[in-house]
Amino acid sequence: MQQLLEKLAGFKHIIWDWNGTLVNDVDQVACVVNELLQEQGLPEISLDHYRDNFHHPVIDFYTSIGFDFNTYPFDNLCQSFNQKYDEKSSTIALYNDAREVVQTIAAGDWQQSILSAAHEPLLRQSVHNYGIEEYFDNIFGLDNLHAVSKVERGHELMAASGISPSETVLIGDTDHDYEVAQALGINLILIARGHQSLERLQALHPETLPDLKAA
Repeated sequence: MQQLLEKLAGFKHIIWDWNGTLVNDVDQVACVVNELLQEQGLPEISLDHYRDNFHHPVIDFYTSIGFDFNTYPFDNLCQSFNQKYDEKSSTIALYNDAREVVQTIAAGDWQQSILSAAHEPLLRQSVHNYGIEEYFDNIFGLDNLHAVSKVERGHELMAASGISPSETVLIGDTDHDYEVAQALGINLILIARGHQSLERLQALHPETLPDLKAA
């Protein structure tokens, strides 16, 4: 924890990704993906395959594993995914260190936000359910279920925060977080315990850690 706080000492605004960074939902998401594949008569994938291949925009990931959206509309997949994910919500928890980390940061001299590709009403409800909403100054998700780019909402979050890009750091778990940080001109720490593997993220960004304890 102390090492992470030292890394964050030069910043004023900490932006967290949600799924796979603070919320440990990778197993459940991979399970939902396999249920969707099975329903379409497509071969299932392993967790390692998922973490080695998952990427944004998610429609391209689903195409890469066999979905044909000419016969099975992407809107239908998104609706089905969210229904199945919600059914597994009782088995999804925060990472063991997440609550302590965000609580400690909130008590310090930082502004703290969430920027997620999740549908914002569902995101806000999840943050509330975990009992950690009080630790965040801003919670920004998307206005749809399609989990597309976070860049536009990221610009809106930066404007709302009033803090300069040089004093802002994003903590996430995917190459899309890298893309968001590049687009916003902010700093980045990647945590490779979520939806993409350590090898993929280390090849992309040198400031990649296996977990928050290694920060």
